[in-house]
Amino acid sequence: MLNLGNFWAGVRSWWAHCVAYTSPFWQDVLRQRETIFEHSAAVVCLYSAHGKMLDVGTGSGRLPLLLAQLAPEITCIGVDLKPILFKKAQQLCIEQRCGERVSFMCADALALPFTDLSFDWAVCVASIHQWRDRKKGITEMYRVLKEGGVGVILVGTEIMQLFDFFRRNTGNDRDIEAAFQNAGFRDIRATHRNRFLQVIGRKVVT
Repeated sequence: MLNLGNFWAGVRSWWAHCVAYTSPFWQDVLRQRETIFEHSAAVVCLYSAHGKMLDVGTGSGRLPLLLAQLAPEITCIGVDLKPILFKKAQQLCIEQRCGERVSFMCADALALPFTDLSFDWAVCVASIHQWRDRKKGITEMYRVLKEGGVGVILVGTEIMQLFDFFRRNTGNDRDIEAAFQNAGFRDIRATHRNRFLQVIGRKVVT
């Protein structure tokens, strides 16, 4: 039997994608994407230029591939629900000869297939607006981090607000900072820059 609640939730989600990804806000994201990824890579390298990083919602794998060039001692795993997006990234790994340090797999951000304390960083760039449950996703990022590990979220605020509007989500961008705190992150810093929100926190086990 058709569940009308799920049906309309699906319709709202589809409509949110249609509106958001044809909006001038998303076009602005596309124009800035190289800068966005370069900034995110710089943030990771600022904390340390070696270790293991998880890129949640990796898409075409731009961030892991960029880090492979900038920081040879960092290994990266990129996960996404749409493996077709990173097929090209896998080919670039071969061409750049970084296949031993960069890999990709299909996985849900809300149920990461990794054991606790697996990564030095957990990063999500320009994809958290699509998560069905942002609090759960951030909690998963926290779970897979080692003690002292760093979580980084970067998202376009207008895109997130569009998704929230069509999905009838009453939250706002401050909820991400609160979700970081509730997950257990400490030393949290939230900054707004050029229509983007960046939240950084460290896993400190007391």
